[in-house]
Amino acid sequence: MKIVTIIVVYNGRKWLDKLISSLLLSNQTTTIIIIDNNSIDGSADYIQKNYPEVQLIRLDDNLGFGRANNLGIKKAIEQEATHVFLLNQDAWITENTIKELLSVSTVVAQDSHLLSPMHLNGAGDLLDASFYNYITLSSSRALYSDIFMNKQVAAYPVDFVNAAAWFIPIQLIQECGGFNPLFPHYGEDVDFCNRLNYFGKTISVVPKSIIFHDRELKRNKRLLLEEAKYTFISRLYAFTDLKRNIFKSYFAFLAKDIASILLAIMQFEGRRIALRLIIQFYIIINFMKIKKYRGLGKKKPSIFLEDDYIFTKILFQ
Repeated sequence: MKIVTIIVVYNGRKWLDKLISSLLLSNQTTTIIIIDNNSIDGSADYIQKNYPEVQLIRLDDNLGFGRANNLGIKKAIEQEATHVFLLNQDAWITENTIKELLSVSTVVAQDSHLLSPMHLNGAGDLLDASFYNYITLSSSRALYSDIFMNKQVAAYPVDFVNAAAWFIPIQLIQECGGFNPLFPHYGEDVDFCNRLNYFGKTISVVPKSIIFHDRELKRNKRLLLEEAKYTFISRLYAFTDLKRNIFKSYFAFLAKDIASILLAIMQFEGRRIALRLIIQFYIIINFMKIKKYRGLGKKKPSIFLEDDYIFTKILFQ
């Protein structure tokens, strides 16, 4: 077995020591590949100087989370990896994290599941603020029940878990592809899980494996164009979801925007009118590209790991 840990870094200097040292102390050997997304805080230089064990890939442009991870996955495949462990720059592991994931993947899941450890916050005293939203009672009843009755099993299926820490067998990637390059940042993990669900694969969390995710969720008020882009991306994974009809999704959003615009006109809210019009503009100008990449995700998702799809920005925004 060969496990390659892939980390995408962008201005993550303050976490690097804790992150990398935790991997070096792991009781399961892992090759470390770090892709630096053109950081301006000296992250790449610091890694090169202090961690010669790390395979560092410096990029001249910020490829975003998904495409940079695709580059790392491609390198891992070239190095004959059997599994990849995608880990956020602001996370770190325990010495048993990867070993537990590998054991469950090979023995219990037979290398057919995307696995994630339990995500704790940076202090390690609570579940991560977003992670607990993905293991709700409705999606993870068995997990809650077994914790209460003290009879946990190795893994529990969930509909989705965020990509702060994903353990993926290479054979699963070869069948279902990498991240869809349509997504500039955010939403690519939702799209990936939707594709796994479409192909009948399983996403599971492993209670005996944990990571620490040191982040603060901020809800600052966005500028108009920022909010429009964020809303557009949040709709993008509905359009690329292979279980949904893309035209039904579009007209449902269109009806919602028309209703919002009409209400905004009556309430003299110019900002909301402009927001909905900009969102529709983004959708219309990108619709044929969305439709094309939706088709690729269904018929040939492995193409997302090719250089032409890693290094080419797709969407107009």
